[in-house]
Amino acid sequence: LKINSLNLQKQIKIFKPIYSADRLSYIKNCKALLLASDYECNSMVVAEALSLGVLVISSKECNTEEIAKYGACITIDKNEEVFVKNIKKVFSNDRYKKIQKKAKQFSKEFLDLDKNTEKLNNFYLSL
Repeated sequence: LKINSLNLQKQIKIFKPIYSADRLSYIKNCKALLLASDYECNSMVVAEALSLGVLVISSKECNTEEIAKYGACITIDKNEEVFVKNIKKVFSNDRYKKIQKKAKQFSKEFLDLDKNTEKLNNFYLSL
């Protein structure tokens, strides 16, 4: 994005990869995680953001369509104008707060390791 030309340096921060536990404090303090990737498969940063109740706006290449169907994130075409338009739209009202709540709910329902382990155990025991 043309952050400087749009004068958004204070609102948008771009980080290099953070591999330490500090990454969770960075994510937790964000209103949104923007992920415009050429390919992602079960992205850990998406799971971390959802568990912290942070809005995820990602390109379709990030494989977040199922999460978006649940209402827990926004999945869009990887196009600069489309990203900017959706960011403005979601923050122009309180829609992002609703999505943040859905993100936490999604995380508890589908990303909880204990719950999913129990489901898998029950499934295999039923065979």
